Amino acid sequence: TDKAEILLKQFKGIVLLDEAYIDFAKDASFVDRLDEFPNLVICQTLSKAWGMAGLRVGIGIAAENIIHYLKKIKPPYNINGLSLDRAETLLQDEEGFKERLSFILSEKERLISCLSILPFVHKVHSSDANFLLVEFDQANVVYQFLVDRGIVLRNRSTQPLCLNCLRITVGLKEENDTLLLALKDYDGTMNNEQ
Repeated sequence: TDKAEILLKQFKGIVLLDEAYIDFAKDASFVDRLDEFPNLVICQTLSKAWGMAGLRVGIGIAAENIIHYLKKIKPPYNINGLSLDRAETLLQDEEGFKERLSFILSEKERLISCLSILPFVHKVHSSDANFLLVEFDQANVVYQFLVDRGIVLRNRSTQPLCLNCLRITVGLKEENDTLLLALKDYDGTMNNEQ
């Protein structure tokens, strides 16, 4: 937050802040601080905490003069009518949003707890998102083991500072259970080979 404030105060151009995962973060959104930073543009999405990845609906929040210029350069139609209708309905369901967010956070904590005790997991990195970055003994082997069972994660091992890491998105309870059961089978396979 301090670094963002320094950038916003010192940089003379527009600063774009991606708040795609803000609903999961411990830090507060910068939305309430737009008056302080007239050069700030905030992007949010309904894909994560709102659970509507298929809609491909994003939200841009900025000072009125920036929005004025953005309206001049954007295509005539932002999104299709069905997505717009669904997004508007969804945004009015605050209670449903809170339930979904609570579920995701609860399942995330359960995954952290269950993954942390597996002997072939080195580290479950802290996360302010709807996914976990998990460091395994042999991420490529674990990845292939899971793919062979119809479970597809994102292998991040080739990314800088992510050697042997898989990205696990928090899913439905049943999906998370399937993943955890498969990892227990993997542990059993590992133990049998030793």
